[in-house]
Amino acid sequence: MKEIVFKPAVIATRPDQSFVLKFPGFTLSLLFSNGKLNAEVLEGTKRSTFESEVKDNSEEFEKIVNKLMKNLNTVMRIDHKK
Repeated sequence: MKEIVFKPAVIATRPDQSFVLKFPGFTLSLLFSNGKLNAEVLEGTKRSTFESEVKDNSEEFEKIVNKLMKNLNTVMRIDHKK
């Protein structure tokens, strides 16, 4: 499994495309430029910018799933139709 990881960075390019997601208290913009993904977070008057990289987290994900399965005693099926 792969994940997108954002780290603080200065964005120096104009985006080709952007998507704005508004949440209570902050706005998240995803900025696509030259095949790269960047992000900008606006909280009131504070602006933070980030660049992304793709990270393979398969090993970490497998450990989490194995730990969960070890601690899982029973599997329950809930039928909402009845």
